Amino acid sequence: MGLSYEGTYKIDGDKVIISCKFMGTDMIDTYVISDDYTSLSGNGNTYVKNNSSKEDETLNKAEINENKNNTPTTQKSTQKSETTKPLTEKPTKEPSPKSGTMKHTLIEVVQPKYDLVLPFSEGMAAFRIDYGYGTGSKHGFIDKAGNEIVPPIYDDVGDFSEGLAVVQIYTGSVKGETKYKYGFINKKGDEIVPLKYDGAGSFSNGLAAVIVDDKLGYIDYNGNEVIPLIYWSANNFSEGLAEAKLFFGKQDDGRYKFESYIIDKTGKTIAEINYYHGVRQFSEGLMVVADYDDNTEFIYGYIDKSGKEVIPCIYNEAGNFSEGLAPVSYEGKTGYINKSGKEIVPFKYDEAEEFVEELAAVCLNGKWGFINKTGKEVIALKYDNVGNFNNGMAMVELDDISSQKTKYGFIDNTGLEIIPLTPNDYDVLTILSDGMVPFRDNDNKWGVLSVAER
Repeated sequence: MGLSYEGTYKIDGDKVIISCKFMGTDMIDTYVISDDYTSLSGNGNTYVKNNSSKEDETLNKAEINENKNNTPTTQKSTQKSETTKPLTEKPTKEPSPKSGTMKHTLIEVVQPKYDLVLPFSEGMAAFRIDYGYGTGSKHGFIDKAGNEIVPPIYDDVGDFSEGLAVVQIYTGSVKGETKYKYGFINKKGDEIVPLKYDGAGSFSNGLAAVIVDDKLGYIDYNGNEVIPLIYWSANNFSEGLAEAKLFFGKQDDGRYKFESYIIDKTGKTIAEINYYHGVRQFSEGLMVVADYDDNTEFIYGYIDKSGKEVIPCIYNEAGNFSEGLAPVSYEGKTGYINKSGKEIVPFKYDEAEEFVEELAAVCLNGKWGFINKTGKEVIALKYDNVGNFNNGMAMVELDDISSQKTKYGFIDNTGLEIIPLTPNDYDVLTILSDGMVPFRDNDNKWGVLSVAER
């Protein structure tokens, strides 16, 4: 799908330095701005270098996700800010935890036969088959019963979003430059939007960013161009708004000029936000933005939908707001703030996730557990890795030294192990979604498990 990043960037002379996450993995990349450098929207900002090799282009999110699942959204940082410390506020009343004691089991619904299976999205999961040298890999989709709904005919695919998935085909090489075309299919495998674009992001709020001849704009579900292809970069829409950027080239002073805007779904400019060096997407009315501190390191804050800065850029890292709180890092420790910027959960953790189903995963001294919105540790920090809750269940992991294997299990939102952690024949389990879990066996083949009641 090209290289999809969510994060921030800064301009250093004729270079773009990207600091971001790629499918949960921390990455920093540097590109030279020139005629062979373009941009594309995916989950957050996506950047595509035109002259990348086929091997680079097909470095897909699946393979990275396989090695780095459930990576926290806010990583430990040692960068100190010299600005004012966050405000504090007393916690609110603690909600009563939900109970769930039903025993469950894992059922193998798809035998391990694929070279990769991605987590399910909207009832569909992408799979990959490696055909070897000369043919490469092809991707298709299975449903929750394991039926191959979309045959493996595409060079890469994205997750289904709003009923459509972006797909990619390799169209050849011109002067050493790989060429791809992108379009969209539905859950039957019908090509709803023809594969004619140079790049594409997933649908969000009814629109998807596409790229033609180095310019970005937005289309609707039928492929109609709703917002003209005039932008240098563009984010996915969220809560009816998106950030898009125009590029005006190199100026007389040798610097490159950009103008950044918040636009609505008609393309109307809502606000100019040129003074920030990176933005993400709106979540619960606020958007993470980045500025520089005195050491030219990124520091993060939040703006509202009018472009007004409502929480100053003082944090070393910041996550999206979810269920009223956001994880932020300050002076090397992570806590949670509310939408007024007041500290609700103290800055004491090394890593932290956003809240999902009233609980958030946190890590201290290499061990993970869960807190509620008052900051109480309702599930002890004793696991080596955890996933977010999904329909009242979360996958947890423990490294078993004696067997040198990872033990996987599942807990409910009270911490009860509804599927006990035991060593098993699974080499890797990935993300739980809609009761389905892709797994890799010891022969390096992928299948799918279903979490079912006994």
